[in-house]
Amino acid sequence: TSDRIDFPEFMASYNHVRDYGFVAFSAMDHVKEATEIYGELDVDSSGEISYGEWCNYIIASEMKAGTKLGKLMDKQRAIHTEEKSTSTQTYVKSVRKGIPKKIVKTFKPITVCGAYSTGNSVSQELMDFLRVFQPLAEKSLVGKKDRQRKFAYADQNHNGYASLAEIEVYIKYSLTSAFPKIKAKDLFLRFRKCFIKAFQRAKSLHDAEGDGQLNGTTCEEYVTFSEFRLFNAYLCIYAAMLDAFSQINATSDRIDFGEFKSSYSYVQNYGFVALSSITNDNQAIDCFNELDIDGSSQISYSEWCNYIIEAEVKAGTELGKLM
Repeated sequence: TSDRIDFPEFMASYNHVRDYGFVAFSAMDHVKEATEIYGELDVDSSGEISYGEWCNYIIASEMKAGTKLGKLMDKQRAIHTEEKSTSTQTYVKSVRKGIPKKIVKTFKPITVCGAYSTGNSVSQELMDFLRVFQPLAEKSLVGKKDRQRKFAYADQNHNGYASLAEIEVYIKYSLTSAFPKIKAKDLFLRFRKCFIKAFQRAKSLHDAEGDGQLNGTTCEEYVTFSEFRLFNAYLCIYAAMLDAFSQINATSDRIDFGEFKSSYSYVQNYGFVALSSITNDNQAIDCFNELDIDGSSQISYSEWCNYIIEAEVKAGTELGKLM
């Protein structure tokens, strides 16, 4: 119905194109391979695949594999060097049949609203989660149409307002549309703690009284469609904060000093100013003390998020402005 393919569409239908006779898709047997291939197809990191990106990827795969089709296309097509330079993927030929079987790569950054870009330390789970919701956070015609369609799952009773419970229905629907049930459930549970953070920040955007306070009015207790785009942006950003938090402690909801000191290096490349500035143990000690607002000798997820946001605001970054 459109000239672009988004991530949920690709994940729901990738098995339909495996037997088309193209090397690029013939080995796409599992969700993991499909997710990696989607990242390679989305050269401009727009969250969608254009027909041009689709064709270029197929041709490049045939050429890498040395197939007859690849040789034919190599003779006839012009080499688009500017497109090649944007690719962060390196193909390694299989010693058997010359088919690109393994891909050596780093994560191609996903950028949310031009304000936050993932770093190299993020998990595969975060990348999967962001590929579903990042397109809904962007100011684009395609994004708006997708938001209109998806908001219907958040606004279950069609009154123009989405409660937290309804928002969770929307998130679960979006994940199950993109992944098999088990993986969708794992992602839902992994990032569930950030849902309420994004919800609370988004619902506070509607200030009917103009006093900057929550006054208990209906519009201030729910997310409306006008707030839905930024809800998805906040969802992605709080998910990234939670992912970083879980890199240090994935088994409880608090981080103690020993955990932080031994693991701070794991979160330096997450794309957050507050974490990237920690380069040695002394700075880690100072940072922990600043994070531990209540003096409990442990860091909660809320303290973690507040500290990261305040650092972005103080630094005057685009993320700070968005938050």
